[in-house]
Parts: sequence; C-alpha cells; structure tokens
Amino acid sequence: MNTSLSVRSTVTEIVRQCRDLTSVIEQSFSRINEAEARLNTTLGVEGYDRIRVRNPCARWSADFEDAKPFLEAFKRDVWRVIVDRLEIRRAMSIAASKALDDQLEKGELPDVSEGAVHAFVASSFGRLEELSREAVVEVFELLRPRCSKLKTNTQFEIGRRVVLHSMVERQWNGKGFRLNHYRRTADLRALENVFSMLAGDGVINDRHRSELEDAIVVAPDGRGETRYFKFRACINGNLHLEFKRRDLVGRLNRIAGGMRLKSAE
Repeated sequence: MNTSLSVRSTVTEIVRQCRDLTSVIEQSFSRINEAEARLNTTLGVEGYDRIRVRNPCARWSADFEDAKPFLEAFKRDVWRVIVDRLEIRRAMSIAASKALDDQLEKGELPDVSEGAVHAFVASSFGRLEELSREAVVEVFELLRPRCSKLKTNTQFEIGRRVVLHSMVERQWNGKGFRLNHYRRTADLRALENVFSMLAGDGVINDRHRSELEDAIVVAPDGRGETRYFKFRACINGNLHLEFKRRDLVGRLNRIAGGMRLKSAE
C-alpha cells in the first residue's frame, strides 16, 4: 500500500487545490444565480416560466441556488482518487473493498483537509495487518465451499488442489472459456492478490483482471498455468486449480484454516 501520496502532489497541495476549486464553484454558482434572476426580472417571468441554465445533454436544469450537491459529488470524487492513490484496496478483502466503495458513494468521508487525509492514511496503515488477514480468510472460504460435495475440496484445510464450482463457461464462439459472472473476476483477483501477499512478492495486482483470468480466456483447451496456479476449465463450469507453491498454501491454512475452524464448528 502506498502511504506517501507524494508521487506528484503532497497532501497540502491537494487540500489547497480542493479549497480553490470549492471557492470557484461557490462564486460561479452565485454569479450564475444572480444573472438568471436579473434576466427573469427583466423578462417579467417567474415559476415554471423562468429561464434556467440547462444542460443540453440532459433533461434537467441545474439549480444554481444550491451548490451543495455539486460540492458533495466533487468531494466524493477527490476521496475516490485519494483512496486509489493509497492503493489500499490491494490489501483488502472483496467485502472490505465494497464497504469502502459504499462509504465513498454515500459521501460518508469528511471534507478534504490535511487532518482528515492524514487521519485516513494513519488509520488505513494501522489496519493493514487486519485487512490482510480478512483478505486471506475470505480467499480461504472461497477455496473451501462449506456445503461442497466435491471430494477435492476439504473442510478445514486447503490441499494441493481445489475445484471451484460454477466458475467458467464456454466462450460465445464455442472455443475456450471465460468466467461466467463479473463477480468471478473479483474472486480470482482476490485469490491472486492473497497469494502474492503470502509470497512477499511486493507487487500486488491492481489491474481489473487477474493473470489467472487472462490465462483462462486465452487458453484454447481450457488448460494452462500462471505464477501460482495450474488450471483446467471444464464444460460443466468447474475450474480445477492446482497450487504450484505448497508453502503458500501452508501459510494460508495456518492463518485461516485448521483449528480456527474446528474450534468454531
């Protein structure tokens, strides 16, 4: 996770630019609102007959009497970029990443200030171990379906191989395979990220698709391998995975499997 935010601009500069743009928006809205009012007074129109500044690409008229909705949207966008720059999602589980996205979408993060950004960075960095553990547990649960009847999958520990049920489907032209749902893309990306973390490779995938998904899509017979996995895609929708690094599987089991599950269940 990148905790510096200093690739091109410092936190101080980001906050200064945000304040400048906020001021420009507020002043511009005020001037447009005043100009609209003067024109409507001159024309002698009011209510639904008022002249409004319109968006030519949409059916709505902008309300320049209230800049708050625009400023809230602007704040959400700035926080979204800050979060992306921190690369915190690389260490997050799918569930934690979705919760963060919900926070951003609902505008639940505070106004952009040096204190708020530094506090968010400190909090995120302080929870890094917790976030990473959540991601490992989530992937462990993906690899060992609770109610699976597939003999390859074990209940309390991951073995050398697993079978992921209903993961793939035939390509539209009948040649090769693809994932059968957009959520499966997130599953395989999380799987790859966790194995990369466990390996200590340092570079955790931040692409939309994992190397594993890319390899599946280009494999004409549904067979292939990546850094960490060998795979075989089947017509029945199952994806057979074999782990190339047994040491990483052992770490996965020590963190998320074994006695943790046996004592709970």
